Formats: sequence, structure tokens, C-alpha cells
Amino acid sequence: MWELIISFPILILCAIVETTIFSHIQILHGSADLMMLLIIAWALHSSTRYAWFWFLVAALLMTYISALPLYGYFIIYGLLWLFILFLRKRVWQMPVILMLFLTIFGTILNSAFTIGTLYFENVKIDFELVITRITIPSLILNLILAIPVYAIMNDIADSLYLRGNES
Repeated sequence: MWELIISFPILILCAIVETTIFSHIQILHGSADLMMLLIIAWALHSSTRYAWFWFLVAALLMTYISALPLYGYFIIYGLLWLFILFLRKRVWQMPVILMLFLTIFGTILNSAFTIGTLYFENVKIDFELVITRITIPSLILNLILAIPVYAIMNDIADSLYLRGNES
């Protein structure tokens, strides 16, 4: 129950930080996706039970914030969450390595879906420019932030479930 209650302030704070601070910290034109990192880190913790709820709230917040169509972040974060479930059952013993791998996968998925959406809306896209100036710099920023976000979310989950087990 505490996991559901604590999800709202954490995800709203993350959305605010992503739109105010991290949108201005860029390499070329790529920016970090803090919400995606938060979802990955929370879903990789061994004790979490409601990671699906975090994905839904995060997708709803990012849909409200971004210019992607309504279904955009639900598809991106949904596929990412399903992939996390698949990998967590098979390779769960290495959560930090999984965090880095899923960060790469999520960044590429997000970029591919965004490019695909723009392509189907007849926006002229220079793929080489998008990959070199947006996707790769975003990937670098996400990888730089992946370990600190994982550590913070792991500590929050540990303290949350430790408190829940004591009562």
C-alpha cells in the first residue's frame, strides 16, 4: 500500500525535475529521460509489487507533458515494463547491469518510437542527424544518470519495504 502512496509524490517530483532542470541540461540536442530511469530502477528492485502502477502513472504524466500522441508513452513504457518483467525472471541476479542494458534499450525504443511517429505524420526527418544529435547524446546522458537513479530508488525501496516489514 505504501508503494502506491509514495509513487505519486516521487513521480510528480520527477516530472517537475525533468521538465525544469533536465530539459536544459543537454548534449547537442539530446536530453535525459529521468522518468524512464525511475521506472526501470523501481521495477528492478526485488521487493516491488506495483511497478505496473508506476509505469501507468509515469506514462500519464509524460503524455501530459510531451508532444507525443496520447498512446505514445503508454506504448514506450509498456514495452519497456514487459521487457523488464521478461528479463527479471531470467537474469535478475545482476540488477545494475540490467539497469544499464535497459537504459540503452529504453532510450533506443523511445527514440525509434518518436521518429516513427514523426515519420507517419509526414515530418521530413534526417535520420543521420537525429541519431547523431539526439539519440546518442540522450543515451550518454541516460547512462550517466542510470547508476545514481538506481542507487536512490533502491534506497527508497529498501527503506519502504523495511518499514513495511517492521509493522
